[in-house]
Amino acid sequence: MSSPPGKLEYLVGAFAFQSDNDLTGELRMLPKGPLQGLLLPALGLDVVTDLLGGVLTPLLDSLDNLLGALTTDALHQRFIQHTETLALFSQLTWNINDRLSLVAGLRASEEKKKVDLDQNYEQTGLLLQSAFGVTEYQLKDTREESNIAPKLSMKYSLDDDLIYASYSEGFKAGGYNPLARTADESGFDQERAKAYELGYKLTAYDGVLTINTALYHTEFSDMQIQAFIGNGFIVNNAAKATTEGAEIDISWQPWRGSQFFASWGYSDARFDSYKDGPCPASSNEETCDLSGSQLPRAPKISATAGFNVAVPLWQEKVAMMVGADMSWRDRILFDLDADPIDSQDAYHLINLHAGIVDPNGRWQFMGHIKNLENKTIRHFAADMPIFSGSHMGFLMPPRIFSAELRFAL
Repeated sequence: MSSPPGKLEYLVGAFAFQSDNDLTGELRMLPKGPLQGLLLPALGLDVVTDLLGGVLTPLLDSLDNLLGALTTDALHQRFIQHTETLALFSQLTWNINDRLSLVAGLRASEEKKKVDLDQNYEQTGLLLQSAFGVTEYQLKDTREESNIAPKLSMKYSLDDDLIYASYSEGFKAGGYNPLARTADESGFDQERAKAYELGYKLTAYDGVLTINTALYHTEFSDMQIQAFIGNGFIVNNAAKATTEGAEIDISWQPWRGSQFFASWGYSDARFDSYKDGPCPASSNEETCDLSGSQLPRAPKISATAGFNVAVPLWQEKVAMMVGADMSWRDRILFDLDADPIDSQDAYHLINLHAGIVDPNGRWQFMGHIKNLENKTIRHFAADMPIFSGSHMGFLMPPRIFSAELRFAL
């Protein structure tokens, strides 16, 4: 519900959400069947059978079955969760004059989660527990959380330009990890944030040129962390973290059918306090102090630039479209433990596209080249399960050629 435009404007609303999840999973050492009868020969024990005839056959058959049960053991998982969320929100805008406006908002939220989490072994679980640290457990739990998040902002108009400043608070509800190795790792608490932002939006030459700039500072408490730690996927809370930086976006449309764009961002994202974080694969410690470390997947500097140009070909019914974009990213740490091995050095990527289009947007036929220079770029890296001190990773796709035909009905 909202008011008509005026000196005082208000907005009041409500939001309700409900969901039910029922997930099942299986973690198995080795598949059943293909290795049956092969384990004793692999260990060289079939020679004993040949020498002693059938005397030890029953014993060795039992041993073969036992080894098969150990190596094909499995952990069965079931995760059932019911979630109910209710939120009330309001916003009041005071237009002091034609240029200056003050905005105050408030959001009250309440969330309830009920979980039934069960993990059990198919056999003994000895190898699974040794390799992955997973255990049998049952968890029936309910958590209820509430939060009140205010927002304050000021906007000052300079003809087509705008200066603004804002302060806001937010939260992310806690919950349960369906892949928790133990009952102690299954739950995590809510995350809270306080955000400050100062910005300037410039519009010039009747919208031909727009420039948006912003400075920001965000403080997180009980920051929710998701990480793959070599033998399991964990979700927990770091004590405190801060992200701050600057952003600028530029768009220029010098003539109809053209656009040139660029953006640049600087971000300093670090843990202020995280004394019981995970350790690199090379460490012998259970936990490591990550206070002051860079947040994962948070490059300090990022930038993009590109253009799109449409050239009329026939009676303004068909146009040729050409364009390109380049992105640049500073060094990225992928893993939570800040291990420099699990990182990607600074890189850039270039993409091209060209084709014919309908100026009215009804159809288009485009060809694309992604990763023009066929660069080898890491997309993800982390500690390797089971093999201590080893690492694994995934690469971005190599150079790709593609074409697409689209119609708007």
